[in-house]
Amino acid sequence: MLVRERRAALDGVASMADQLAREFTAGQLRAEPSRLIEIAVGRDAIEARIDDMLRGATEQAVGTDTPPYVADGSSQVSGAELALLDRGVRFRAIYASEVLDHPDWVTRLSSMADRGEQSRVLPQVPVKLLIVDGSTAMLPLAGDMPATTQPRAVIVTDSVLTSALQVLFDQLWRQATPLHVAAAETPDTQLLNLLASGMKDEAIARHLGISPRTLRRRITHLQDSLHATSRFQAGLNAGLRGWQ
Repeated sequence: MLVRERRAALDGVASMADQLAREFTAGQLRAEPSRLIEIAVGRDAIEARIDDMLRGATEQAVGTDTPPYVADGSSQVSGAELALLDRGVRFRAIYASEVLDHPDWVTRLSSMADRGEQSRVLPQVPVKLLIVDGSTAMLPLAGDMPATTQPRAVIVTDSVLTSALQVLFDQLWRQATPLHVAAAETPDTQLLNLLASGMKDEAIARHLGISPRTLRRRITHLQDSLHATSRFQAGLNAGLRGWQ
């Protein structure tokens, strides 16, 4: 009983400390607005800041992604991303269709989908973006800097700009096509989902581990089974049948 009482007291202290920390931070921001904006310079600093943001997420993280990348290993899933998904934080991402042409990225997207990431694709993504809990956002400071210049990113906290960026993401999300690259229930459903995502035939063949000729035969078989004379009609008929 004594242990339970002490534990309850400690929980209360921890809760009060969190509240005081939030009030202190809010007071600092009001007194010094420059704290709302932070600039990260260089690949290591940007990656470290992204890691901190993801590990601090408690409700949701959203982002948009498009080449080029500041890191050679961008297609690798980071420990912070895995930790975020493993603790049940909602993660939504929008990818430029260009990334689907790269086998390493398709493998990454499949791994993330298996862990619960919700992803969609657009032909073009206007800007790279990461928003955590609707309150902290990161985006590149400039996209047309010389290759010799260190990459820079701006981090914005608790401001009108953060809210505007969240609105931008929500609008892009509504326009984007759901991306299904995880293992599907049937081969036909998996193939249909890959086609719907906008992947090129060569990329689909690589992802499935088959030859382009075999892929064409499978697409023809899929169209026949859906009584369709084109890929577009196959997609419509699949939707009418409730395929996902």
